Amino acid sequence: MIKLATILPTAYINKVDSLYDSKIDMLLAHQASQSSKYLETYKDRQRKGSYLILDNSAYEFGTAINNNLLFKILQNTQPDEFVLPDAIGDFQTTLKLISNFLQKYKIGGKTKLMAVPQGKTINEYIECYKYFANNTAINIIGVASKGTELLQRRSSYISGRHFVLDTLINKNFVCKKPHHLLGLGNSGHHELKILKQYTFIRSCDSSAAYIHAKNGLEFNNDGYTKISEKINFSDAYDRYVNRHLKTNITVLYNYAN
Repeated sequence: MIKLATILPTAYINKVDSLYDSKIDMLLAHQASQSSKYLETYKDRQRKGSYLILDNSAYEFGTAINNNLLFKILQNTQPDEFVLPDAIGDFQTTLKLISNFLQKYKIGGKTKLMAVPQGKTINEYIECYKYFANNTAINIIGVASKGTELLQRRSSYISGRHFVLDTLINKNFVCKKPHHLLGLGNSGHHELKILKQYTFIRSCDSSAAYIHAKNGLEFNNDGYTKISEKINFSDAYDRYVNRHLKTNITVLYNYAN
């Protein structure tokens, strides 16, 4: 079973809880810095028992947002888990960003730390992964969809991430830390069905259910090409979109279980 954190506009955040029981949320740092309503909605959910992950917004901008702003949001949020800064596809920059952040800022309380391996080649990726696996300050390993697709070498894998994980397993490098899947690519429900065989994968976040619903599309047993569109977190509630959204979340949940 892979727990699902569905990324949604503020107006939809509390509309779909009855569909699945994951009780895990992903809060995006850049949006939290822009909207107090968005931030407070997630903080309220956390108070009611949801597990809250604060993301660094590297997916949206290629690299994490400014450290000072990121730490300010971290202090204000006090999440259960925090995704340390990374740069998509860049091994050395990612290590530097994390090292600088941990040296400059004290992360106290209950907050666990997630690190996301990066690399332009599979060897760089593995080296980065091993560094995080052996670092006692890191509690969770994040495995991104964006970036790993460039590392895929054989068509027998459903995604670059599948290739990366299988390579790590074959080399006996997979650590015992929980793993989180950052985002979904094409036919994400099929990827979930395959990756749930890896018991070290705890959870996944994705905006695909909403983006496709907004465009009037519902997931089914067939594959799909992911729509490359970023969420407008200010989107007004629409009951027709919500109907498609519920179908999409249900499909993802069924494939992840």
